[in-house]
Amino acid sequence: MALEFLRWELMVLEERVRLQERRIEIRVLRDEQNPIDLPLEEFIFMFCISQELEFDVINIIRPLFQSQRSSGLSPEVQFLVTVHFYAQGSYQRGLGSYSILNISQPYVSRSISIVTNAINQCLLSQWVKFPMTASERQKAREKFEAAPQPFEGTLGAID
Repeated sequence: MALEFLRWELMVLEERVRLQERRIEIRVLRDEQNPIDLPLEEFIFMFCISQELEFDVINIIRPLFQSQRSSGLSPEVQFLVTVHFYAQGSYQRGLGSYSILNISQPYVSRSISIVTNAINQCLLSQWVKFPMTASERQKAREKFEAAPQPFEGTLGAID
């Protein structure tokens, strides 16, 4: 009877060890996934931006990440997840097909919210300008009316 109990205890302990090893294996796998290590062409295909632009934007918005609750994801990964979402327009369709960003939908949603707020606070007023005075608006209308494909009444466009 005692021998059977010891066998059963051994099986339970072996299962616990196996589960712990699997957790460590998953953690190591996640840590080794670094999108920055991708070749330039693949990086641009996946995120629709260059690595230099990513570094520039991250350096500008990084202070806003320190005020946020830690999500376990680096600001770089959060930014790339958000940019990938902007480029693809889908939470999981595009992200699920790339093992380099093996991130759950709630983390994707949180990252999009954090990064979008940071971009709005730091970059929107710096990079997006709308004609404010009547003369600026008139110049913008004339510019779009004189374009090869005229857009009458247009003040601006975003690509």
